[in-house]
Amino acid sequence: MGLKELAKLYRGFPEDKLRKIALNYCQKYLIGGAKEFIKELKKRGFLIGAISANPQFLMDALIKILPLDFSEGTKLEFKDGVATGKIKREVDRYIKAEILKEKREKYGLKKENIIVIGDSVTNLPMVKEAKVFIGFDGKKEDAGEICRTIITHEKLRDIF
Repeated sequence: MGLKELAKLYRGFPEDKLRKIALNYCQKYLIGGAKEFIKELKKRGFLIGAISANPQFLMDALIKILPLDFSEGTKLEFKDGVATGKIKREVDRYIKAEILKEKREKYGLKKENIIVIGDSVTNLPMVKEAKVFIGFDGKKEDAGEICRTIITHEKLRDIF
């Protein structure tokens, strides 16, 4: 299913209800240790962001739970607080790389200081804006053939 079809599924839903559902979903299904992992990286001086094709209301829920510096997702159109079923800004695999470049420039970061952690091949175009791409659970797709490192731990804190 593509992003346009997904946006159509949200048509008629109030934005505040979608935000509440997204927050509950993220709180329930966020991978164990994610918050601690990000806090440790931030303590070590890392800038942490999330770029996803997921709707922005879901990315906004993530930023309420995790200490992220930014989050970018697909922006759906809302009129009078209700989803129209249309997309205002689609975040696909190519836009992800553009967003990462914008963030890199905004924060004055060099490519050598960027690490991308992705869970599918749709994240691979971001490699051109980063030094390292780490595949998270690369068994899902063929990302394992491209990634130098694949993290298969269910708990992120096991990485330290």
